[in-house]
Amino acid sequence: MKPLNSELQSLSDWLNIDRPEFPWKAVSALSPYWREKKLIRPTGRERSTAECHCDFDHEEEVFYAKGEPVILCSHTGCWRHVEKEELRFWQFDGNVMANVLAELFECGGQPTELIGGRLWNLGMTAHRIGGITRDIYFAPRMSASTEDIYARLPKDGTQAVLISGSSRFQQSDHFKADNVFRMSDILVFSGSELSLKLAELDSRLGGVPPKKKKKATAADRGKYATALNRALYEELKSAYDFYVNGEGLRGGKYPPFTMRRIADLVGCASATIQRILNKRDKSGRKEYKEIDQRWQCGQTREGIIRFGDAYFPSVKGFD
Repeated sequence: MKPLNSELQSLSDWLNIDRPEFPWKAVSALSPYWREKKLIRPTGRERSTAECHCDFDHEEEVFYAKGEPVILCSHTGCWRHVEKEELRFWQFDGNVMANVLAELFECGGQPTELIGGRLWNLGMTAHRIGGITRDIYFAPRMSASTEDIYARLPKDGTQAVLISGSSRFQQSDHFKADNVFRMSDILVFSGSELSLKLAELDSRLGGVPPKKKKKATAADRGKYATALNRALYEELKSAYDFYVNGEGLRGGKYPPFTMRRIADLVGCASATIQRILNKRDKSGRKEYKEIDQRWQCGQTREGIIRFGDAYFPSVKGFD
């Protein structure tokens, strides 16, 4: 009996072919799980030939005897009844897999399809992977013609992780190869469910205990204030895009602007963010007014939309 995880490898190998159509012989060798979850589903077209089960490697035309599909072997003259599933072409459903992965990674909201049938943004993870929360992307096929896929990923690639369905993937100068994972490498299949190899992901992405952050000095706070202002601007832009173009249109919620999450982006302690937000000048007014405004806007969907309408009008409806 073949190891269950070899089924993941078989799927990944098939996905090296652009939009492959799997024969029933290959599909029937897999666990029922894949069809039950509709990860592999039949297409609308019907085959006109079926594989003969004799010692010769060939197919025969299907015809119907008393309404039932049969073939007649031209070598042996034997008849064979053909199962209805044999007459269907079968395909891997990337949209269903995107939802399965989003649930395993505990991503917020629902997956957003960025390129039809080729790339999904699954959202931000609820837990840290490799020391920080991650923005997860999924592309079923990465073995060829990947330029448009990489073009839709964040340029620095620090926080983003790309899952490739295919066992081969083309690399790009646009995105770190260490942040691309094969589906067959990070998943475990039990026969009835899939689970994540979180330890392997952590290891590849540098999952080490975070260094103890030293208490920030006044000079440090000035440096961090600049970084915080920029981080809030970028987060507001991403959140605005989420609400006017992405899953937010269907009720999804963007990861909240918490001090811990924003501090991770800036690279400082949560207490430093709090001190910057609470810092006042001699007259008792907030010293970092722009930072405070951006922070307050990021606390609600309405604030994000209001900020975005003022600063990112070109983002709305870009798709």
